[in-house]
Amino acid sequence: MENTSYKVKFSGNRAELAKEVSITALLTLFTAGLYKSWMKTRLRRWYWSSVRIGDQPLEYTGLGSEKFLGFMMAVAFLAFYICVVNVILMYLSFSLVYSEHGGAIVSAIGLLPLAFYAQYRARAYLCSRTRWRGIRFALEDGAGGFVWRSLAGLAASVATLGLLLPWMVFQRERYLTDRTWYGSVNLEQGGDWRMLLPHVRYFFIGIVASVLVIALGRLADPHILYGLWGTIPIALAGFLYFRAESFRELMNRKQAGDMKIAAAPPTAKIVRTFMIGNTIVFLFWALAVAAVTNGFTQGFAGLKFSEYMDFVTNNAVQWIVLSTIFLTTAVIYLVWSILNHVFVLVPMTRLFADSVILENTELMARVAQREGEAQTGASGLFEALDMGMGI
Repeated sequence: MENTSYKVKFSGNRAELAKEVSITALLTLFTAGLYKSWMKTRLRRWYWSSVRIGDQPLEYTGLGSEKFLGFMMAVAFLAFYICVVNVILMYLSFSLVYSEHGGAIVSAIGLLPLAFYAQYRARAYLCSRTRWRGIRFALEDGAGGFVWRSLAGLAASVATLGLLLPWMVFQRERYLTDRTWYGSVNLEQGGDWRMLLPHVRYFFIGIVASVLVIALGRLADPHILYGLWGTIPIALAGFLYFRAESFRELMNRKQAGDMKIAAAPPTAKIVRTFMIGNTIVFLFWALAVAAVTNGFTQGFAGLKFSEYMDFVTNNAVQWIVLSTIFLTTAVIYLVWSILNHVFVLVPMTRLFADSVILENTELMARVAQREGEAQTGASGLFEALDMGMGI
C-alpha cells in the first residue's frame, strides 16, 4: 500500500437510491411484507458499496434468505413469549393488584434484555457479512456481557436524567470495538467515558427542563405543559450533538494495530440536517393523514345512515374502497420510504463517513483472513422487535 492514510468517502447518488427504494418498497408492499428481508439486503448493499475507503468500497455479502429465516425464527420465539409469558404475567397482575398495567410493565421490561441481545447478534451478523479488500470483519461471541452493560447503563442514565449516558455509550462501544476483528487485526477502543461527559450537557438540560415542565404542569397549571414544545426540541438537538461529538471522540481513539482512525464530523451540520430531514418526513405524514382523513370524511358526510349502510354493504363498493385504501397506502409508503432515505439516511451517512480518515494504513498489506468467523445465519430478533433497519 503506497499511501499512509486513506480518506473515507460516501459516493452514493440520491437519484439512484430513490429508484432502488421505489422498486424494493413496492415489492415489499405487494408481497404483504414478505420481501422486506430482501429489501433491507439490497439497500445495505447499496449503502455499503457507496462507502469507499481510499479507492476500495465496502462489500456487503448478506442474503435476503438468511434474514428471512432468522426473522421467522424470531417471530416464533416472540409468539411463545407473548402467548405464554405475557399471559402468565397478566394473570398474576390481575390476581395481585387487580390491574393489567403491572403485568404490561413487567412484560415490557422483560423484553429489554432480548432487545440488547438482538442488537449484539445483529452487529455480529453485519460484521460477518462486511468485507473490505476481500477481508471479512468479525465480532466475537459475548452477547451476555453486552446485555448486562446495556441494562446497567440504561438504568444509570434514566436515574440521572441522562447525565450518565456517556458512561453507557462508552462501555457499550468499548465492549463492541474490543471484540471486533478485521481479518487478523483486532480493533481497540481507547479513552475514558469522562471524555464524553461535557458533550451531554445540552441533552441533560433539555431532559431536566422537560421533567420540570411536566411536574409544574401536573401540580400547578396544565397550560405549562405547552412548554414541552420548547424543551423537547432542545433535548433532541442535544442528543444529536452528543451523538456527533461522541462519534468524534470515540473514533479518534480507535486503532487497529498500528493503524489509527481520525474523525471530525461537522456537528452543527449534522444536527441541522437531521432536524430538517425529519421535519420534511413529518410534514409529509401530517399532510398525507390529513388528506386521507378529509377525503373519507367528505365522502361520507352527506349520506344518511340508511344510505351509508347500503353503500358499505355493496360488494362492488367494498372492492372499490379496499382498492382505494391499498393504493393510497402504497403511495404513502413509497413516498415516505424515498423521503426517509433521501433526506435523512443518505445525508447523515455522508456527513459521518466523509469525516473519517484512516492513518498508518501500511498495516493493511499484512492483514490475513481468520478462519471460522463467518456467522452462519442472520439474527432476526433485531428486526422482529422493530428496532430499525440496521443501516
